[in-house]
Amino acid sequence: MTLKNSQWTINNNSEVDLLALSKSNVTFESSSSSFKTLVINDLVGNANFTLNTDLANQQSDKIVVKGSDSGSFGLNINDSGNEPNAENGKVTLVETATGTAQFALLGKEYVDAGAYRYRLNQEGNNWVLSNKAGEPSKTTTQPETPTEQPKPVEPTTPTTPIQPTAPITPAPVQPTEPTPVTPVQPVTPVVPVAPTTPTSPDNPTTEVVLSEKSNALVSLRQAQLALVESHLEGLHQRLGELKNGEKGNVWVRNVNSRNEFDATRTASNSHSSGFEQDVHTVQLGADVAVTDSVRVGGFVGNARSDVNFNGEYGSGKVKTQSVGLYGTYLADNGFYWDNVAKYEYVKSESASTGKRKYNAYTLSTEIGRIHQLGQGWTVTPQIQAAWTRLSSLSDEERLSALTARAGVRVAKAIEFDGWKLQPYAEVNGITTQTNDNKVRVNQYAFDVAESKGRIQTALGINASVGNHRFGVEGSVTNGKYLDQPYKVQAVYRYSW
Repeated sequence: MTLKNSQWTINNNSEVDLLALSKSNVTFESSSSSFKTLVINDLVGNANFTLNTDLANQQSDKIVVKGSDSGSFGLNINDSGNEPNAENGKVTLVETATGTAQFALLGKEYVDAGAYRYRLNQEGNNWVLSNKAGEPSKTTTQPETPTEQPKPVEPTTPTTPIQPTAPITPAPVQPTEPTPVTPVQPVTPVVPVAPTTPTSPDNPTTEVVLSEKSNALVSLRQAQLALVESHLEGLHQRLGELKNGEKGNVWVRNVNSRNEFDATRTASNSHSSGFEQDVHTVQLGADVAVTDSVRVGGFVGNARSDVNFNGEYGSGKVKTQSVGLYGTYLADNGFYWDNVAKYEYVKSESASTGKRKYNAYTLSTEIGRIHQLGQGWTVTPQIQAAWTRLSSLSDEERLSALTARAGVRVAKAIEFDGWKLQPYAEVNGITTQTNDNKVRVNQYAFDVAESKGRIQTALGINASVGNHRFGVEGSVTNGKYLDQPYKVQAVYRYSW
């Protein structure tokens, strides 16, 4: 059979002697009851085949080439979408006798089925869809060779006693009694040592690949928390250098940053892709002085972030709208205590997860003390603790996180041409601890790893003239899983 620029639909098991194809399409008709097999003696040319698969039960339409095969062919896969019963399953799509022809998936280089991702691999002369990130490790622990046992020492034969000498005749001399030699005791044989039991070889493990949905669920959960945590700025980032005597403030703050989250382990044999997250935030707030030392205020905010998953996993978005209250106590000796309560309405979306909505609650407390060193220099040690909770969905557990920050800020006050300037530098150590959080895809559960520890360094400057306050800061963060190559914020505050 020769096909050129043609379409052939197969609705039953079929067999042909020669199949020569040129820019044609061969489609296995979809059937819920059975799969079909096309048996070919010789295959040549170039064409696309559309096959139906059920990776859940490791069944599919199949192409079998008994004789020669050559050319280049594309495979378009229509999978049932059912969840495979095992993450290491595979199904054979093409069987050939020589393995000469080349086959490749059309469009995407993978097929997602439930929680895992399947790729086309050549095994011998056949082409199979299988879930594996790589071959099992070839390194195994070899059994120990039993120790060679020493042979027992043969016992020494006892020495025969010396017989006494006969008396001399006829001299009447009394013969001397000879002293018999004591026989040498035989040496006790060495007891053989029991041989060492050989160590069983380690079982090699195969790394499997997450589907687009599984990866997006894990990564977007991490991105949601990273976005909410990015709003846990200290008092100075929100209001600059406060001074007693100010009656009130109105302020606006804009932040732009990038988060880089590394791939993390989601199960013993799988990991997420990691992602980049570009964040843009605007906050507007106001506060009033209740007493000379206490002020209370509130704010609203809007944030959006574009999340690009590493590898072939596409992208997503996370957005938040927030409202919060804060109260600050500032003593005459420089001690301060700042508390924040915040609610955020969180929305996320991706092609595989669709649109999702959450509620996030945050409580934060920070204490520090501004030490005056003279000549305009100040040093401010500070610590902050925050608790955040993100609501759950049917396939996502509720996420709770504790974030701690400890740092020191060094600043220098300068007056210049009517302006009051205060350049500063700040270093913070930050860590995040979450509950054992998981997301689920059918019967599989995947861990959502926390960002853990990181170091933040910042440089900035505050400037004021009259009732106007300005602030600009740039910072860099490096951590075990979470890096922030840049973060730039600008603050304007009107005080009276």
